[in-house]
Amino acid sequence: MADQMGRFWTTHEIRSFLQILIDHNFGLVLFVDGARCNKHMFVHAAEELALLGYRRNSCQCRSKFKNLWQRFNLAMLNFGPNPPAQHQLPYWAEIRCLWLQSNQPHPGMHFQQ
Repeated sequence: MADQMGRFWTTHEIRSFLQILIDHNFGLVLFVDGARCNKHMFVHAAEELALLGYRRNSCQCRSKFKNLWQRFNLAMLNFGPNPPAQHQLPYWAEIRCLWLQSNQPHPGMHFQQ
C-alpha cells in the first residue's frame, strides 16, 4: 500500500470515500442538529478506504468531507438546488445524494463538528 498521508486525494479515492458514506446512509446523521461527534463515521470510512488500498485517517476523511460540503453548500446558496453545470463541483451527484439522505438541510447549514 502506498503511503498517501499528506498527498492530494485522487478522483477515484474521493468517489470511493463518498460512496462509502452513501452506502452506509451516513447522510442521515452527518447534518443532524446537535450531532457534535461524527468521528465514528469517518473512522469507519477510513477503515473501508484502507481495504481499498488508500491510507487515510478519520481526520483526513472529516476534513475532505467538510471541504466538499462547503463547496456544495456555497453553490446551493448562490444558485439554488440545481446550479448550472459550470458551478457544480465534480462530486455534485454524490454530495447531493448525501444531502437528500439527510432530509435536505437548509443551504447555509454548517457541517456539525
